[in-house]
Amino acid sequence: MDSLSDMLPADFECLGGAIEFADDIHEIFSNFGLVEGPDTSETLLLCNFMVCYSAPRGAKLVQQGEVGNYMFFLLTGHAELFIENDRGQPVSVDTIGSGAAVGGMSMIDHKPRTVSCVATEPVDLVVLSSHAFKDIMLTLPWLGNKLLMILLHSVSARLHALQKQLASQ
Repeated sequence: MDSLSDMLPADFECLGGAIEFADDIHEIFSNFGLVEGPDTSETLLLCNFMVCYSAPRGAKLVQQGEVGNYMFFLLTGHAELFIENDRGQPVSVDTIGSGAAVGGMSMIDHKPRTVSCVATEPVDLVVLSSHAFKDIMLTLPWLGNKLLMILLHSVSARLHALQKQLASQ
C-alpha cells in the first residue's frame, strides 16, 4: 500500500502526527453539534490515525473527479470549493475555513470527488486516509460511529448551504 504522503499533492508539507494538534482537533470535533461527540481521550485516539500537513496559497487540496483516498479537516486558513461546469470552467460554490471537512463523501462511497478545493491562503490540515478510516471502523467501532456522525453532519451542512444558494438564484 502506498504511504499517505504518496497519495497527497506534492506541495503538501508534513507537520507531523496529529497528536501534536489534538487540542485544535478536539475543538473542531466539538463544534459539529453532536449530542455526544468524541471526548478528549477519544480525540487523542483518533489523532493516532491522522497526520497534519500545511499547504501554500493556491495549492489544490482535492481535485474533482479523482478517487477519494483521503479526507481532511481544515485547521487554519481558508479554501475555495469549485465545481467544473459543463463547459469545463470552474464555478465557485463555497468558501470554507477552520473546522471544515472535505473529502469524506468520496472516501465513504468510493465515487470520484464532486468538487475541487484550492487554498486561498496558506492552510494547515489534518488528513485521514481511507485506509486509516477503515482501521478505525474495524478496530474502534464506537469511535468510528462518532467519526461517521461528524462526516454526516459536515455533508448535511454543505447540502443545506447549497440548497440555500440554489434557492436564492
